Amino acid sequence: MCLPSTPANYFHLLRRQIRRDFRKPLIVISPKSLLRLPACQSDLSLFYEKDFQRLLPDELTDAVPDDKVKRIIMCSGRVYYDIFNERKKRDVKDVVIVRVEQICPFPYDMVGDVAKKYKNAEVYWVQEEPFNQVCCSVLQCVAVCCGVLQSTPSKKCTGCKKSPPIRCVVVCCSVLRCVAACCRVHQRRSVLVARRALQSGVL
Repeated sequence: MCLPSTPANYFHLLRRQIRRDFRKPLIVISPKSLLRLPACQSDLSLFYEKDFQRLLPDELTDAVPDDKVKRIIMCSGRVYYDIFNERKKRDVKDVVIVRVEQICPFPYDMVGDVAKKYKNAEVYWVQEEPFNQVCCSVLQCVAVCCGVLQSTPSKKCTGCKKSPPIRCVVVCCSVLRCVAACCRVHQRRSVLVARRALQSGVL
């Protein structure tokens, strides 16, 4: 199950599926809104120089040193662009945004490398869906990073105690019920999620 956020990665995802020596079901859950999003673009060289990336690192060029980063935001799909725009608007330099392009199998190894690179940072998972959807349930107990969810802040995983905990930032379910009825509510919800992800002292 994958959620590609760039045209190039989507291309390599389909190419990998065709060229594999074995057959395995592929589920792509990217929203149609990315087809109309001007920011969702890829350089032409990425179509032939790269392979499918299970995890895309931050593209911020003028960020602070790795040991000065305060927060790691992991997300998938459209919400990345909302957080990216909000970070650019606030001129935040000590927050990195990492895109998880492959949900299942989850790239535990690459997430562990990111946590080690920014060893002084808190790790957040950001999504628009409720806690019981997408990755929040997966991140409750993993070997690389132990999970701490907003709904149960006192309940910690019994796994690795050395890595920083992962926290989930979502919107309340009452807002989610209104999304199907009004597109403007969805836009406000996206802005709300992005602001909460970058807010200092959230959760």
